[in-house]
Amino acid sequence: MVSAASRNGVCIQPHFPHQSLNAQLLRMLLVQVVSFVALTMPFSAWGVYAGVSLNWSKSQWRRELEALLSVCFTFLVYVNNGLSCIVYALTARLFRQELRALFNCRWRRFLRHQQHGNIFLLSQRVAPVPARKMQSKQINNYP
Repeated sequence: MVSAASRNGVCIQPHFPHQSLNAQLLRMLLVQVVSFVALTMPFSAWGVYAGVSLNWSKSQWRRELEALLSVCFTFLVYVNNGLSCIVYALTARLFRQELRALFNCRWRRFLRHQQHGNIFLLSQRVAPVPARKMQSKQINNYP
């Protein structure tokens, strides 16, 4: 354990929360960069291969295999775009705590509006017509 240092009679504590935050941010950044490179590199390499082999004669089987690989590599790029939130939640305790607090706040707000009967309330400024008013109108015009 690191003890506190003393300068000019003032006790100086080590900045563990600050160091912990920096470590979490560094871990998030490194995992994000590695996942970006790993998930987008095949698509980039595929683009180079497709450009080089554009005028080559290919069998039907090879064209179908290339089409499948193209779809798979494109899918990996989309996975990379959706992976950021999951990477942050897995690598940083502070992000998990804030995400949990956000969901708890939204859930409490949802429950509070459920008690008042506003099931479609989106925010404080924008609110669709409550369900009770919609039931009084004729929704279907079918015979």
